[in-house]
Amino acid sequence: MAEEQKVRRNLRAVENAVAQKRLEGLEVPPEIVEEMKRAARGEIGIEEGIRNTVMRYGDAMSTAAQQTDDFVSLYRRAFQEYGASALWSSRPVSNPTREDALAITRSLRVEGDLKARRLAEEIEKACSAAL
Repeated sequence: MAEEQKVRRNLRAVENAVAQKRLEGLEVPPEIVEEMKRAARGEIGIEEGIRNTVMRYGDAMSTAAQQTDDFVSLYRRAFQEYGASALWSSRPVSNPTREDALAITRSLRVEGDLKARRLAEEIEKACSAAL
């Protein structure tokens, strides 16, 4: 009985973790969710689940982490995605400078959603890298 409760609690934790990622605007691949559920049920160890995930997605995760868009493309993306909502008081310039890109980050944070805030962080990192 106690083991069943533990499994239910663990499966609920998996559901909550996946829901949290969705709230953050991210989607957890179904294969990873299944690995998490297998670990929650005790079918595999957590270490094995992590190892399986890294083996399956390791290259994609490291490539995504290494890719850094330049501030100009991020600036244009910000206006494309948030021009009417978060950047309604700003006008895009055709050849943005670092200062132009940094100027819109506050509006993205204040007027935008979580994805807009993350984009603001990306813009700031790209601007720092461009120094």
